[in-house]
Amino acid sequence: GYGYSNLDYKTATTEETVFEIGSLSMHATASAIMLLESEGKLSLEDNIQKYLPELPNYAEGAITIRHLLTHTSGLRDYIVLIMASGRPLDIEFDNQDALDLLSKQQSLCMVPGSSLRFSFSNYTALALIIERISQKSYSDYMTEHLFKPADMTNTRIYQNPQEVIANRAISYEGSAPDYQKVLSEKFTANGSLHIMTTINDFIKWNRFLKTTSLGGQSLFEKLSTVSSLSNGQQLTYRFGLEGGTFNGHDLLAHNGYAFGYSAMYLNLPQEDLSLIVMSSNMSLAAPGKSYDLASVILPAKSTAMLLSDAPQARKTIKLRKKQLEEFSGDYFDSKFAYTRKVYVSNDTLRLEINPEAIRTLVPVSKNQFIIPGSSSEVSIIFDELENSMKMSVSIDGGEPAIYESYAPANYTSTQLPQFNGDFFSEELGVTYSLKHEGTTLSTYVGDRKLVDYVGIMSDSFTSEHDGYIAFTRDDNGKINGFILSDYSLGSISFTKS
Repeated sequence: GYGYSNLDYKTATTEETVFEIGSLSMHATASAIMLLESEGKLSLEDNIQKYLPELPNYAEGAITIRHLLTHTSGLRDYIVLIMASGRPLDIEFDNQDALDLLSKQQSLCMVPGSSLRFSFSNYTALALIIERISQKSYSDYMTEHLFKPADMTNTRIYQNPQEVIANRAISYEGSAPDYQKVLSEKFTANGSLHIMTTINDFIKWNRFLKTTSLGGQSLFEKLSTVSSLSNGQQLTYRFGLEGGTFNGHDLLAHNGYAFGYSAMYLNLPQEDLSLIVMSSNMSLAAPGKSYDLASVILPAKSTAMLLSDAPQARKTIKLRKKQLEEFSGDYFDSKFAYTRKVYVSNDTLRLEINPEAIRTLVPVSKNQFIIPGSSSEVSIIFDELENSMKMSVSIDGGEPAIYESYAPANYTSTQLPQFNGDFFSEELGVTYSLKHEGTTLSTYVGDRKLVDYVGIMSDSFTSEHDGYIAFTRDDNGKINGFILSDYSLGSISFTKS
């Protein structure tokens, strides 16, 4: 261990210091689901309403346990819902509060199984299912069926703000000498968060995953199961672990962040190598340190081996300037609320991500382009729609991001007052006050400012990180509400008060 686990008392960090591991907790929750499946107490294809009947019948389709495990359910993220309702995260909030909040949501972010969207709601729902099936608390089940068999004597589920936890690391933000504690004692929703453990216990856990057999497979192999989207595309995300490669080696890994803590677990099965890093310093994130360590311990495969796996260079062609200009314009990704600009400069098509990030697009067909020199294989395809142009951007053959061209709207300060007013959302149970400040439209809950938006197209405004809003009008052209769209929320309706 390095540094201090408690700056008040200058307590040294050791291998017995207890850390919160954040969303790295997910693969342990998935392990409990694997145990229940092996006992015939559930099927991964079960509709989750079998265990959580409080949830509504979603028009987008039924959610299965597998969808929860692979973050393909479409459940709105309760952490984002809390923030969208104008509340801070240092509130009393447990699994029942999460279920109550999710039960009020009348729609999903997407059709279940159609895409991957990370959501803390998924694994908290799994924790609730574990409780409903076992008739035990999530904490008791995890301790009895996983932590004790693995001899993890210093591991627990955080659930009580008044509980004294010996050797616990306090989390901090900032830098010396001005460190500040990160306090979040009252937020106890688990399944996605709140496993507290030590380096020594996690070493035992890693061994337990490899040696515990379920139906002829190790528990780790069960967690490594590959699932597919409804279109047949295989997911890299397994059950609480993310598949990938590092330095040419197969990798299963997951990070975890929670209230100033961070953790990173790297497992390279072919090399029988695992690394775990935990931190209680928000400025010293565990993922970066874990990969630094892995680079020292496990060098990259030979250049020849890496080149043999690399994709073959695409044959490029030449397009006339007039052909390239057909693709010029402003583009918007409604899923992530990203904007992009495409234009021609010096007879070359350019993609502007932001003014400091401009990429050269080289054609390989009349409507398909690549980005030469990129560390990833990027494919950009343009398709003409009825009244606009579609741009599909895929990286290393993954699910494409879809952008559609639009006509920009540059609202002035004299045009923005029409969007001011109070708007209520039944699903969030909150009223937003919209006020303009210069050319910015801002949302408030009471006196608390939430998000600043700027005009992007007619009646639509986008933010840097928090989705976008699109206003609706009645038959007389008067504004009567808006739709808030965000990656983690889908679309939420607001009605003008």
